[in-house]
Amino acid sequence: MKRGWIFVMALLALGNVSDAGEWKYRVRSPLMGLLGTITIDKEEGNGRYRIEAEARTEGIAATLTGKRREFYRSEGAVRNGKLLSRRFHLERKMKSKRQIDDYRIDPVRRQVVKRKIRWKDGRLDKNSSKPLKYFSEMDLAALYVNAVPAMLEKPAGSRETYLSVGAEKVKGKVVVTHASEERSRKERERLKVDPGTRILIVSSPEKILGEKNRELILAVGSDGVLHKARLVAVPIVGEIFVERINQQR
Repeated sequence: MKRGWIFVMALLALGNVSDAGEWKYRVRSPLMGLLGTITIDKEEGNGRYRIEAEARTEGIAATLTGKRREFYRSEGAVRNGKLLSRRFHLERKMKSKRQIDDYRIDPVRRQVVKRKIRWKDGRLDKNSSKPLKYFSEMDLAALYVNAVPAMLEKPAGSRETYLSVGAEKVKGKVVVTHASEERSRKERERLKVDPGTRILIVSSPEKILGEKNRELILAVGSDGVLHKARLVAVPIVGEIFVERINQQR
């Protein structure tokens, strides 16, 4: 099973945390049942922020991925209500493998350096560092926190392209679209959410899981937080649905 779907799990949840608190999401597929859970925690104060998330596979997905788990941490500065990332950290664990991708963002040099460390069977297999081919002060968490409110203020049908640290497999290019009224109506019915829920569509001109313009459909509540989402036609598992199951403040 490809790793991309669990990455999407965390991306969906990470990107829609507006206020400090803790959230939990359930991820499922009509074909395979429960795929996993995501837990997210956000702290903000004194001009700084920190977002952490853990994605765990469950059921048959855990069996197929070697009980894969992924941990995400985004931290940086808050300026004029926007998050500016200074470090993005991702750790993956499965069976006998472990990998860390650590991004350091330098706004003075306008450079992002990615360090990759990988272990196999308990032995160090790779330890390398190199700069990304593009620069951005937003990782996947900061980008969505910044983009969601901005896009919801724009007319239906509007779209913007952003560069995101941690999305180099799509050359950093992430497109966020405020769905048209007709598309929003159809998606609200499909996801069974309230009429007032707004619909955003996330895509990329590059390939995601082997296909260009693959769409993530986000149903965002009046609180600015992701309530439900779906990812269209993922290899092996079919459609993926994400649903918030609790919120604590």
